[in-house]
This record gives sequence, C-alpha cells and structure tokens, in this order.
Amino acid sequence: IDIEGLDFEILRDLNLHELRADVIAAEDHVPHNISEANRLEWYINNSKIVNLLKSTGYALVSVVGPTLIFVRIKSKVN
Repeated sequence: IDIEGLDFEILRDLNLHELRADVIAAEDHVPHNISEANRLEWYINNSKIVNLLKSTGYALVSVVGPTLIFVRIKSKVN
C-alpha cells in the first residue's frame, strides 16, 4: 500500500505484536546531503521506521531505493 509519506505513522499505530506480518515494505527517504555510500548507515542509525520495526521483532533485510524491506525475525520466511 502506497501511503504517501505516512509510513512511520501508520506502522506506529498498528499493533505489530498482534498483526505479525512476515514481510513489511515501507518507504523512508534519507536527507539529500547523505551520499549513496552512506544510505544504509543513515537508515540503521537514524530511521524512525527501522528503530520501530527492530523493536517489534523485525530485521531490515534489503533497501531498494527509498523502500526498506523487513522480515519478522521469527517468521517462516527466513
């Protein structure tokens, strides 16, 4: 679902402990002054989405453009 920049707000308001989706894709945009080489580090250290999903049992497994792909750590998809 493309939710036009409200990814964090929607994910924050979902009950991810109950929903327990195996895979979540969400967009998060890095500031323009962050180089391509530093994007992953920026996401890991600064992204509210990464912090939220890590705290609810998800691991960041891929970054495709602005799309972050997470898999639930205890998922059968792993």
